[in-house]
Amino acid sequence: MDAIELLTRDHRHIEELFGQFRSGSDEERRSSAEAIIRELSIHAAIEEELFYPAVRKQMPACRALVDHGLDEHQQAKEILAALDGMIDRSHTKAFADMMEVLEKTITDHVEEEEGELFPSVRDRFTKTALDALGTATNKAKNDAPTRPHPHIPGNQAAQVVVGRAAAVVDRMRDAVSGRGGP
Repeated sequence: MDAIELLTRDHRHIEELFGQFRSGSDEERRSSAEAIIRELSIHAAIEEELFYPAVRKQMPACRALVDHGLDEHQQAKEILAALDGMIDRSHTKAFADMMEVLEKTITDHVEEEEGELFPSVRDRFTKTALDALGTATNKAKNDAPTRPHPHIPGNQAAQVVVGRAAAVVDRMRDAVSGRGGP
């Protein structure tokens, strides 16, 4: 699966999780919220570690789009961190309101990526390059943080060094708390 297909599949999965959050019972909302936090944390990390640097290197003209995407990631990570800190109140209106802000932020980000960035990348990258990037991106999911870390800069070096260390701690916290994913 190429990188764009992989990232687009992630987008659809996250959209489904938002739908589950909106329609779920209190217990289901917490589970959906935990999954949203996990999946978006992983997704942002792999884009910052692999996809955005590859685009920036291959397509310097897309630098502004990449920078804008990184700004949106930072905004999302800050909201995710706040949600993560109040996960025990996932049944409250305040939590739902913050989740709505997150969903709007992510929806806007996805529309820009899929409407502007992804088509440009598909035009400029070879199928082989997209497939290789997809393989690397999929593999990186296993080493990515599962919780938001807004203090980690959204660049490749920070994700490789600090993000991987944070991922180890995240996965230990997930195991102890019983919180985890696939």
